Amino acid sequence: MCRRSPARSIPPSPFGPQSESKGSSGRPARSPARIGAPREGLMRYRLLAVDLDHTLLRGLKGVSPGNREALARARAAGCRVVICTGRGRFSTLPVAEELELLDGPHLLFNGAAVFSTLRRAPEEVLLLEREAVERCLALADSAELGYSGFEDPRQGDAVRCAQPNEELRRWVEANPDRAAWVEGLGEVLARPLVAFLFWGTEAQVRELRDRLGDPSGVAPPRVATSKVLDSWVLELSAPGATKGVALSRLAGRLGVPREQVVAIGDAHPDICMIEYAGLGVAVGDGAPEVLAAADYVAPSCDDDAVAHVIERFILPGDGVA
Repeated sequence: MCRRSPARSIPPSPFGPQSESKGSSGRPARSPARIGAPREGLMRYRLLAVDLDHTLLRGLKGVSPGNREALARARAAGCRVVICTGRGRFSTLPVAEELELLDGPHLLFNGAAVFSTLRRAPEEVLLLEREAVERCLALADSAELGYSGFEDPRQGDAVRCAQPNEELRRWVEANPDRAAWVEGLGEVLARPLVAFLFWGTEAQVRELRDRLGDPSGVAPPRVATSKVLDSWVLELSAPGATKGVALSRLAGRLGVPREQVVAIGDAHPDICMIEYAGLGVAVGDGAPEVLAAADYVAPSCDDDAVAHVIERFILPGDGVA
């Protein structure tokens, strides 16, 4: 579980309310920001953790010029940029190359894999236990759900898929170089996996999450839901494989206190890192529970949320007390 960072004074956001409700863990949300915070004695943020899909990337449009320029300026100002994504190496590479961020560290598979560089295999991987996946399958009403298994990224980037439905078929067609259909679940589970995904409609995925119990990931395996190419997925990963836990460990190794960490995201897997960071940011069109967990609500993804946060809080002359 991620502990919330101490409440600080942060200028109010015009893009959404700082919530006074409860966050994802049921604990009280962080205090709303005071209006008119001074700009003297600014916090120097040294690490920016950025989610990709629906945060930095605008669907199939990729990285906007505004976000690209802002990230380059943040790095030039001495802020380390860390990609924190549910994607694997294969689909993260084009983005990292475009941003000149091949050399990390970066956190992939929602924190289950830590890469010091995307030029080679990861240094750390948390793998799923097959028995844990089988327990979840036994609880699932699985007739209309698609399945995909992402193999240990130290062995390659293959994704084995079974029981095609519209949602999974759409993703496989978009990833023909790495996704392959197999005969059944036995082949999907035949090799060690870093993640196992159920594919379906939003209603099917939410019902499955309810069947599996607490979605916060307290009990193994960790469960998270998100949206991929207009499809909904429920992802199983190893206990402790969260963006928040991985970011906490990484910041510790880099000697960066949490107060100097900014994290920005839009979906359920991002909540833990948003709660961990000294400044946790939700994009304006993110999930309601993500907005409730954040210190600050940025503009929407399409309105360059990442650039807004960098310009407001990270670049010299901007920031908060």
